[in-house]
Amino acid sequence: MFHKIKFSPNYLFWNQNSVFEVFLTVGEIEKIKNQIQEMIDLQKDSVLFYILKSDKFLIKENLGLNRNKISTIL
Repeated sequence: MFHKIKFSPNYLFWNQNSVFEVFLTVGEIEKIKNQIQEMIDLQKDSVLFYILKSDKFLIKENLGLNRNKISTIL
């Protein structure tokens, strides 16, 4: 599936295997949703978006090896 997300290297940061963390404007979210919708098979594939309206509601915890070193996908 990696080839399907390759379209947006300027937006995504590797967070965990097959999980990405990204900070976008509302317009950027809609643009990416439209691009992904054209790329996937809506009968077989799915992409989940978890949208947080504010950083104050975000708590991130890590146990074990910290793989949250942000790296841009190239």
